[in-house]
This record gives sequence, structure tokens and C-alpha cells, in this order.
Amino acid sequence: MEIRFFIKEKGQESGPYNLSELGQLKLKKNSLVRPEGNEEWKKAKFYSELDHLTNKTLGSAGTFILVVILIFVSYYVYRQLYPPKAESMAIAKENSTVGNYDEDIDYSEEDEFTAPEIEYNVTKHQKKLFREMFKDCNKPKRVLVKACNYSNETVRNFAAKVAGNSPGNFNISQVCDLFDYCYSNWKYVNDPRTTEYVSKASETIRNELNGDCDDFAVLMCSSILAVGGEARVNYAWGSEGGHAFTEVNLGKESEEFLASYIGNRYSTINIGSTDIYAKRDKEGNIWLNLDWWAENPGGEYFDYKVGYTFYILQKFCENIDASTAESTNHK
Repeated sequence: MEIRFFIKEKGQESGPYNLSELGQLKLKKNSLVRPEGNEEWKKAKFYSELDHLTNKTLGSAGTFILVVILIFVSYYVYRQLYPPKAESMAIAKENSTVGNYDEDIDYSEEDEFTAPEIEYNVTKHQKKLFREMFKDCNKPKRVLVKACNYSNETVRNFAAKVAGNSPGNFNISQVCDLFDYCYSNWKYVNDPRTTEYVSKASETIRNELNGDCDDFAVLMCSSILAVGGEARVNYAWGSEGGHAFTEVNLGKESEEFLASYIGNRYSTINIGSTDIYAKRDKEGNIWLNLDWWAENPGGEYFDYKVGYTFYILQKFCENIDASTAESTNHK
């Protein structure tokens, strides 16, 4: 015999109804019901016979939580795909010895060479909606984007002062000037033992160029960006541990011309030949190594197997392809 149920709504009892009739009444899981012949009223959700009839709603609280989650996810995805422009963080001018950016470096020998202007297009990267949300490199990317505050007054003044030794549009000589100054004045200092501390570029300038490898990479990247170039930061790991280094986009400039300029500029210092180390991306751009371990622009790469590459302008990160760990060596 088919079971039938009575319903109580607003104190009024009706029924009995069979299952087909209850379905037409749009029974809810919290509706009070009792089987025919039973005087005890219970919520419909406690009867397995009514599971397929009850409207499974989240309720006001559940709906609110779901809406909040959807708003948060939508906002996160939007910020990943369309990040805000970097904000300028104006810092009051301070009386500091850091202002003498051009001391200790002799640029007189450079007059013999013509520094090629760097013509490049800012690289573009396809951002896939959900893939961007779950990348392992997202957290360090946010730290580096914040640290590379290239539009900050202190960073811009520092980079412009040094690059001004080779005036004109963005050129390879400015890249070398910036590297030489940072390299020759750098003092290596460890992070706190239990913390991976990444100093902002402006902070490193104010502390007179003290820090570790990621601080040097941030300063070099920010300085390049501050004078109109494009640079990227790499986090890499190999048999000797982890390391950070910067590369600068030289566009599609002739490899031989760049090798000749760098070789001539540094032949009396530490290269002794026209070998340079760089990589060419899928768009044909040359990325020159600016690692402080290399001692000069285009020096030999840190030996790595895995890592991440961070594009600061685009707020984009990706895995380093292990196959690109081999440098492009021009002789």
C-alpha cells in the first residue's frame, strides 16, 4: 500500500497526499509532515521517501556565502588578467651619500665604441583564466612585482643618474653602466636565517646597495625598467642550490654587433674575448644575462635545472624551460 503524508503549513493541516501529489505541491525539506497513521510531525528531510521531492535549497546563509565566494573568485581572476598599473610611491628626498651615483666608475674608454640603441617590443603573454589562478609561481610573483618599484622617485632618480652617463634613447651602454655601478658597489649580506626577505629596489638604494642575490636582481630589473627597458627576474635551482638573476630584453639586435660592443668594453676587465651569454625567446628577442655572479653583462649563466621566470611589467610568471638553461654563446 502506498504511503501517504499529511502536511502542516502555518498551523493548518492538510492531506493525506500520495507521493505524486506531494511533488506537485513543491514540498520543501523543512516542511512539517507526518505519515498517515502517525501523529508525530517531522521535517520532510527526515523521510527518505521524500528525498526526491524536496527542493534542495541552500538557504539564505548558504546563498550569501556562495555569492561572496563567487565575487572573490571573480575579483581575483580580474586582477590576474587586468592588473592595476604600478603606483608611484613618492619618497621624500633624504640627505644621503647614495646620491653620488657616478663615483668610482671611469667611462672614458667607452668613447671609442658606438653603443647601439635597443629597439624592442614589450613581450606579450597569453593568460588563461583558471590556469593563472593556480600557478605555483603566483606568490613569489606578487612579492617581486611589489619589490620592483621602478616608478618610485628614488629608483627613477638612481637609474637616470647612472644611465645618464650614456645619454640618448635606451641603449646597451646604459645597461652596462647600470650593471657596472651596481656590481662594483654591491656588498653581499644574507637574509635573516628563517626568512626569505626581498628588499624593494628603493630600499636597497637607500641602504647603499647591501643585500643578497634576489635584492641585486630586483635592483637591476627595476633600474632597467626605470629608464625605458624591459627586464625579467629569474628564480632558479640547480646542484649548487637556489639563485636569482635578471635578464634584459635587447630586442632583435644583431648578435654579432652586441657581442662586439660588450667584448670591446670588457676585454681589458674580465672577458678577454667576445663571448656573451644570452637566450633568444620564441619571438626572436635576445635576453642578456645580468647576473652579479657573472661579473659583467652577458657573463656565464648560473648552472640551473628548474625555476621560474617573472615578467614584472606584465605581472606574469612561467616555468623556466630546462632546455633553455644552455646559454647562447657567441664567438
